[in-house]
Amino acid sequence: MDRTNFILLKKVKRVLINTTKKNENLSINNIKIISNRNYLHIDCIINLKKNIKSDELNDEINSIIKNIKLNFKEEIDFFFNINLLKKE
Repeated sequence: MDRTNFILLKKVKRVLINTTKKNENLSINNIKIISNRNYLHIDCIINLKKNIKSDELNDEINSIIKNIKLNFKEEIDFFFNINLLKKE
């Protein structure tokens, strides 16, 4: 079993939080990172608190990807699961 790289996890978390904190309709949960030498796979859930247009969502996701790639030298692959939270 691989050990958890807490430094890497903290750095990815910081970048994700700084990227999404300007948009209060987005939250990121369940972050999973697989690291293999010069390769990262980042998997997370993006929760939307309200409907937003698909082009706005695409811009947000591109912003997240861009900011992560700026902060890491590794090749990065992403998987985002996007959920719309229903009001109760």
